[in-house]
Amino acid sequence: MQFFYKYDPAGASDKKEAGIQGMKVFGGFLLAIRKSVGNETSSLGELEMLKWLIKDLEWHATSNP
Repeated sequence: MQFFYKYDPAGASDKKEAGIQGMKVFGGFLLAIRKSVGNETSSLGELEMLKWLIKDLEWHATSNP
């Protein structure tokens, strides 16, 4: 969660890449929760954990700015 606390959007040279990195950090956080409650063998990735929350996630992760 320190990523979001310390992130300075004004100082980011590539805001899209910083946004994707933030989504991966949050997805990793959710994945860690999932594994800690009993699903240690989950094969989902960080961004896959957010697909239920962000409808057009793949478009944001792959499209040009």
